[in-house]
Amino acid sequence: MKRYRFFKAGVPHHVYIKAENSFILFYTQEDVILYYTLYSCLARKYGIRTLSLCIMPNHIHSVEIAPDKKRFLKFHAHLGSIFTKEYNLRHNRKGKLLASPFGYAPKTVTKRIRDAVCYVANNPVAGGLTDSIVKYRWNLLAYYISPYPFS
Repeated sequence: MKRYRFFKAGVPHHVYIKAENSFILFYTQEDVILYYTLYSCLARKYGIRTLSLCIMPNHIHSVEIAPDKKRFLKFHAHLGSIFTKEYNLRHNRKGKLLASPFGYAPKTVTKRIRDAVCYVANNPVAGGLTDSIVKYRWNLLAYYISPYPFS
């Protein structure tokens, strides 16, 4: 059975990307910084605005606004492709890294948008990785307390 995903241009979407077979994606700080760098550069290229982004050890959550479905899908395809290629080179491995298809859900009501942003930001606390969302350095909220969260 074919699944159709609902997309609405210019509206925030909660995006969730899992690792293939719940594989641990981010072993080193370099892996996370590589993902953040690729994400940032490609988001600018494709016109994606990010409201929230949190990188967990085996999955990624974000809340994004895309101008249209084509650019949204191209952004994620390009990001996944480059990240997988670089990751496999660095870790001397082959094959798929990210599960597909990735999930996304539009949030059109202000409360739902706020809930999605909070859910993404709170993911490391819910996952037991930290006791405070602003202390988790792989969360965009790290910028709230420091202009240089990666140093």
